[in-house]
Amino acid sequence: MEILNNVIDYVRSKNVTYALMITGEWGSGKTYFWKNKVTNKIKDLTIEGSVKESDIYTVLYITLNGIEKIEQLERNIYYEYFLQQYLSKDNKDGKKINHPLELTKMLFSIGNKVIDKYSGVDFLEQMSKLPHFQNLNNVVICFDDLERSKIKSYDIFAYLNKFVEHDNVKIIFLTNEEKFYKNENENDEEEISYKDYKEKIIGRTLQFRPNVQNIVQSNIEIFDGEYKQFLKIKK
Repeated sequence: MEILNNVIDYVRSKNVTYALMITGEWGSGKTYFWKNKVTNKIKDLTIEGSVKESDIYTVLYITLNGIEKIEQLERNIYYEYFLQQYLSKDNKDGKKINHPLELTKMLFSIGNKVIDKYSGVDFLEQMSKLPHFQNLNNVVICFDDLERSKIKSYDIFAYLNKFVEHDNVKIIFLTNEEKFYKNENENDEEEISYKDYKEKIIGRTLQFRPNVQNIVQSNIEIFDGEYKQFLKIKK
């Protein structure tokens, strides 16, 4: 509950120019905690100074696992933002538009590549010029699996720092810092240290303590169908 309150305070704070980090062991339930506890709480918040009561925070979740290039990360951010802004909203009849998220992502990605190839137009560049993408206020982005990214940490921090400093985007990293330090420093000949770059963007680091209930629930979510329902009853 303390971490949840700290995250909410961070999201509601104005003129914040730093990111937040939540670190904990693998399998401790960080991702489940974010998706099932934190995200809903943030979306229930009232945005101070908002004219419309329907205005809510846009919450994005992006895994850095396997990401190899900054361009790939950039596209993922825009994909997620697009899905949240356009495909998760009510249509003109007031009915909720439901799309299979992964299928929509796949089709969107394929369409992007086709347009780039045959029209000579950079779809990502054109999309970024839309009005919604010019104002990223009230956007919260969670980047998970920082230690699993194939991009160096300082490149990720440097790229995302512009969102924090200039666009007032609230960024939260979920990571296992112990693994991350090992991956960064083992046989690394570069002089740039993770710690130095972390201090430039991360304003506060919170230690996530394992919660048995969260761990059990996150493991249950791996399964589908009747077996999943059976585990929920027996937990």
